[in-house]
Amino acid sequence: MAIPDAPLGASNVGSEESLALAEHLARGSSDPEPMREAARIFALEGRRGRAIDVLRQGILTHPRHADMLASLADLLSRAGTFEEADLYFQKALELNPQYPTAHQWYASYLVQMGKFDRAMKEIEKAHELDPLSPIISSNLGFYSYLNGKYDEAINEYKRLLELDQQFWVAHHYLGLAYAQKGMNDQAIAELRTLIKSPGDGPIIEGVVEENPEAAASLGYVYAAAGKRAEAAKIIERLKALSERRYVSPLYFATIYAGLKDRDQAIAYLNKAFADRHPGLVLIRIEPMFHGLRSDPRFQQLTKRFEPIP
Repeated sequence: MAIPDAPLGASNVGSEESLALAEHLARGSSDPEPMREAARIFALEGRRGRAIDVLRQGILTHPRHADMLASLADLLSRAGTFEEADLYFQKALELNPQYPTAHQWYASYLVQMGKFDRAMKEIEKAHELDPLSPIISSNLGFYSYLNGKYDEAINEYKRLLELDQQFWVAHHYLGLAYAQKGMNDQAIAELRTLIKSPGDGPIIEGVVEENPEAAASLGYVYAAAGKRAEAAKIIERLKALSERRYVSPLYFATIYAGLKDRDQAIAYLNKAFADRHPGLVLIRIEPMFHGLRSDPRFQQLTKRFEPIP
């Protein structure tokens, strides 16, 4: 069971019914599965701290429950508590070395640490244990993308799309891998198809609002391709959307990075840090932010969630 996450600073996350259910599950049973489900709901609703507390409580009763240990490790790694996350990942895998999701999550953690060789061993082990998992297979492509091996990433995502044409993650990162190779026409076509606005004309009304993450990636590609006006239009639509509901500052930073507007990109990255957005830990290695690496402000920001040696 993957535990999703939402930024803790989000103003619009949190459903009273969902949170009430999570509290009921957390307080009403000491069994592992209800507690893990409670943690999953809390994390999804932007209450990561409460999710971590629930899992810590569960581990006191079930200290050898590998699934719960791995879930806690995953959330701790997203929260930037790296040393403790590493400890719980290792405990989980010692208890159940045949647990593919633990290998998958540990690989994600190792990627955040910049340890690609170890991460690839972990994700390959996860794939060996569960070769039919699309998310594990997609991570193989994602780590190749982060490591600058764009041809390998493209091949993996194309293979996945042959199996499932509707697989969102594969379409998204196939487009971004194309962009990093300078194949901007292919990247734009892939991402426009993903947000359900194919072709060359104006982006269909409403699709940016339905899929702001992919729209931000499209804005980045437009900017990188020199189509600044198109990128600016996506920024305008995301800003309008942010007046009605939460939109991650990370999405704006992505487009401004493509526009090579360092001031705006770093300002929005700092806002994302204030929101404790879980995806922020990857900016050190995300190719879209390579142009910011030499900026002292970017270096100062990334030191605030420095990985363990």
